[in-house]
Amino acid sequence: YEVSSPFPEAIRDLALAVNSSVPAEQVSEIITGETLVKSVTLFDSYQGSQIEVGKKSLAYRIVFQVSNRTLTAEEVGKSVQTIINRLVSETGATIRE
Repeated sequence: YEVSSPFPEAIRDLALAVNSSVPAEQVSEIITGETLVKSVTLFDSYQGSQIEVGKKSLAYRIVFQVSNRTLTAEEVGKSVQTIINRLVSETGATIRE
């Protein structure tokens, strides 16, 4: 049993391309390591003609929330940027538009 927070969640989707050898779980762990992240869900994984050979596309839904206050858009934006910076440096990911 988990008590739900009275404060709203902020949800962001993040799509990226990584080398095929990078496990989706590694990417999830990096995202989850950010302090404001409540949960992360992989909702799409794609390899095919729409993406570079040797790469795969991964798309995640990230839920941000803290239990004691409402997060600002600026806080969520900074957290997303921190996640992106880590993904780029640790996995060589590129963000997909």
